[in-house]
Amino acid sequence: MIQAKDQNNVQLPVGRTPSQLASPEDSASSIEISTGSPGSGQALRGSYRQSETEESYVGPTHWQAILETIHGLKSELEAKESSGNIWAGTSDKKAFQSESLFYTQRPPSLAHILRALPDRPVADRILSFYFKSKFFSVPLVHVGQFHRLYEKFWGKPHDMPVLWIAQLFSIFSISTVLKDTTGAFNGKSKHWSDEILQSRGAFTTAAAQCLVLADYTKPQKFLIEALFLYCQSKGMASFDPAGETWLLFALMTRQALRLGYHRDPKHFPHISVFDGEMRRRTWFMITEFDSLTAFQLGLPANLHTDDEWDTAHPRSLHDFDFDESTIELPANRSELDPTLIQFFTAKANIMKVQKKLLHQQFTSRSISYDNDVLRLDAELEHVHNNTPEALKFKSMSQSFSDPGWLVMYRYTCNVVYLKAICVLHRNYITAVPRRQYSIDRCAQAGMQVLTHQETIYNESKPGGQLSRDLWFSKSLHLSNCLLAAVILCQVILLTNEEECNADTRTEIIRLLRTTLDITEHMKEESREAARFNSALELILKKVEPSRASDETSQATATNSAPAQSRPAAPTLIANGTPSVRSEFDGLFNGSDDINWSIIDQGLMGVASPNIEIDWDEFDMSCLNGDGNSTMEQTLGVHR
Repeated sequence: MIQAKDQNNVQLPVGRTPSQLASPEDSASSIEISTGSPGSGQALRGSYRQSETEESYVGPTHWQAILETIHGLKSELEAKESSGNIWAGTSDKKAFQSESLFYTQRPPSLAHILRALPDRPVADRILSFYFKSKFFSVPLVHVGQFHRLYEKFWGKPHDMPVLWIAQLFSIFSISTVLKDTTGAFNGKSKHWSDEILQSRGAFTTAAAQCLVLADYTKPQKFLIEALFLYCQSKGMASFDPAGETWLLFALMTRQALRLGYHRDPKHFPHISVFDGEMRRRTWFMITEFDSLTAFQLGLPANLHTDDEWDTAHPRSLHDFDFDESTIELPANRSELDPTLIQFFTAKANIMKVQKKLLHQQFTSRSISYDNDVLRLDAELEHVHNNTPEALKFKSMSQSFSDPGWLVMYRYTCNVVYLKAICVLHRNYITAVPRRQYSIDRCAQAGMQVLTHQETIYNESKPGGQLSRDLWFSKSLHLSNCLLAAVILCQVILLTNEEECNADTRTEIIRLLRTTLDITEHMKEESREAARFNSALELILKKVEPSRASDETSQATATNSAPAQSRPAAPTLIANGTPSVRSEFDGLFNGSDDINWSIIDQGLMGVASPNIEIDWDEFDMSCLNGDGNSTMEQTLGVHR
């Protein structure tokens, strides 16, 4: 049974171990679950959506695919969306999102592009904000080299490589996005006029024009770095995943292969020590972001197996440790000295396991709980336990003396690990026989993700330790927390009190209500946040019917009416009164053939000599997905 934990306790695994949970029969032969069969659940097939203007698909690791397994919820959400009642972003945001490299016309000259260049003092401030926002810097940009080229640029801008200028404009765009977001809470600096803050679209367009002018279809120096930074600027323009970014990453990956980034520079003696290390950094970032975007969208990665390349990992060094004159690279810095590469390496180690997990979701072969799921679970634990000391998770109360970027490194590594735990085990919340270990893992990992979200959101407010890092707070929420929240919805709908006790249920519902409040504030900025907010509101009404009734009563009550305390989450009552699980198991069974009228009569307590519901049998029927073929037998209907 899972227990509610202190919010700063992030130790996993929790509850009983697999060996403690296994019965003798389980030990003899593990359960086989075919991910390609209908019985494995709709979420494993992903989510396909179609409208008059577009159609899209997301795979089984995307929160939307899991959400749409809830019976009846998909149709309600689609009805809301078709009526335009869910999302209405601002017109300038929609216009900015609509820009695309693929539609950018070739500019007449470089001079035409440079019209978007701000004055030198303003450009200096924009760059300063980017490089000091260390969390958003990428190691494929070497600060020392960039500074030297930047000085040359202002001397003779027309003599600089066009693709390096593309990098410059993309960094301008990223920096203005970050500054504009933080300005929402901290107030705009007098040095950052509204004109500059609103010019990010012009900066992105200038970067795209540089890519077109240089012909980004041809392999050449600075191309991969320019494409990567352009992808980053486009990705940060919205909190929703952009389809163009996915396509651009695929293009960038293919161009990197054509340029030989997948082969270690040691094979090519003419490549300098500096250029070789920068190529390692660049390839490292390509493989990591390929895995990240694939996992977020639930789609196969562009790069499949590690044996397709032999490029070594870059060394954990600061930029000032080496430059163009370096003859031999220094050794890795200590684990206690957090570098940008150390952070990306720690995250990449988890993503390496995530890639195996993603492959497990797509495979048509049968999946063994013992040999596949628990093996990956142990592998995740090993990677997590070997996180470098400087990047191991610490609560905010333990981090008040640490810089914001280091706090964000730690939270990010921990959330990526917790998210992988959720996805690995969520298919077994409804498994028969019950898999208590998986229920425990999903519940605790999901609760910890939402607790992190709550902490970061609060600390991003004025006066908080992360008040200058609001963009991180929002991006972390949407990319990871929505999935955790959906899986927690499954936990409270599909488990009884023995599997998930009342205290844990109450804490889960509290965290879900906090998530509802946060997405409410993000509805105008994100279509995904708006869609999830509507879905979560519907789910919470089903989970807390007494709360909805109380809120309605309070709205009409007189001032003299006694205050009502917040109701606890519904639980299984010993005398057989239906629990949350028995009321909602049918929501997730994936069958459209159930005779819901018969169930409704039983749930409403309609007296009938012909209907005697055996709730234990009903639960097992729903979990097995037997549908109408055994429903009358399960409900004890006598003709």
